[in-house]
Amino acid sequence: MNDRVTRVNRIGLTVTGLLLLLGGLTALARSAGLLGAGPLIPPEAGQVAAQPWFWPVVGLVALLVTLAALRWLFLQGRPGGIRYLDLEPDRGHGATRLGARAAAGAIEEELDNGPSGERVRAGFRGAPADPRLALTVAVPGDGDPAAARRRAQRGVERLRTALESDRLPAVIRIRAAHGRSAHPAAH
Repeated sequence: MNDRVTRVNRIGLTVTGLLLLLGGLTALARSAGLLGAGPLIPPEAGQVAAQPWFWPVVGLVALLVTLAALRWLFLQGRPGGIRYLDLEPDRGHGATRLGARAAAGAIEEELDNGPSGERVRAGFRGAPADPRLALTVAVPGDGDPAAARRRAQRGVERLRTALESDRLPAVIRIRAAHGRSAHPAAH
């Protein structure tokens, strides 16, 4: 999930939670008699509901809430990655773009099936003008995690050189792969 979706989730869920908390506390205070006696729904509300505009407005509000909820659900399912990398830092010189999947595929291909049989997955997050590389290296049980990390770091440096980017933030995750080794000598 990208930072923007995460921020919208936090804000939306906080506002929803606060509204529900406020409504619950109001109902609790009302039922305890702290806000006065009388019916929970005042009689004037029945007169408003009899107006011809009331139910269409309720329907429209319900439709808007439904559309907002569907949009939120759609954003949850979208991958957090970016589609392309902006390689030209100065827009005055034009635009040079590279498909993020192509760049990720290049480093995956370079690092996949290393000496210990590592499996590599790469992806880019952030913004096209300021991408961050996320690299996951799965090392078989008999593999050398330190060697896999060094290979991954060299691969990231080669990618930075190829992209002519002095600064390409990268997170390298090394994890133990389950199952048999992919090392050719182990078979």
